[in-house]
This record gives sequence, structure tokens and C-alpha cells, in this order.
Amino acid sequence: MKIVVHLTSSEGEQALHSAFMAIGMATALKGMGADVTLMLDSEAPNLVKKSWAGKMLAPMPGHKADKMPPRKLGGVIEKYIKSGGKILMCPHCSAVCGASMDAIVPGAKHAEEGGLARLVFDADKIVDY
Repeated sequence: MKIVVHLTSSEGEQALHSAFMAIGMATALKGMGADVTLMLDSEAPNLVKKSWAGKMLAPMPGHKADKMPPRKLGGVIEKYIKSGGKILMCPHCSAVCGASMDAIVPGAKHAEEGGLARLVFDADKIVDY
């Protein structure tokens, strides 16, 4: 099964929380045997910039720190990529964000022309954050 996890935002506390949720969902789906691609457009290419790897998600109110400790963005992205997950970014959005190939983590890629449309067309399911 081909699943696209689509993410558009990166700025602000709520957007960062959504990013951690999206990447966690993508990793879980990959672990269940799905062919998963994390699709980043709009502001989301910021998330795979090396300079953002240290951004943290603190435990949410009501969660115990031992059940959901603070996590670094770079760590959850690395776990997803190591699981075999793919990251495909809009090249225009990446340029606007300053997410050039030398600025992003290994494993993330810019889509070729028409690549994101093909990704969506071929998907069995799309999860949107």
C-alpha cells in the first residue's frame, strides 16, 4: 500500500507539534509494511534543514514526561529515514525556505517536475497534517 503523509506547516508551536505527529505517523505506517513518502510543501521543507535538527518537542500538557519525553526533530526524522521512509519536497517551496540540497538532511529529496502530482495520483491513501 502506498501512503503519502502530507505536511505544509513548520512555524510555531502547534505546527511543530503537527510535524512530530506526521513524522511519527509516517514511521508507524512504515513499520506496518506500507510504502510511505513524507511530502513536504509550503513551509514544511524547513523541517528537514540541518539547522532545524535540534528543535525540540516538549511533552504536551497532561502527558507524563516518562511516557512522552522531549524529542529532537532531527532524531525523529532520522528514525523515519532509517526505517526506509522517503521524504519528497516541492522544489519551489524548498527554494523559498532556503532548503537547498546542501542544507537538508541526507535522505530528503526535491521532487522532479510533476513528481508531487504523480506521488498523489499513485497514492492509495493520503494523510494530511
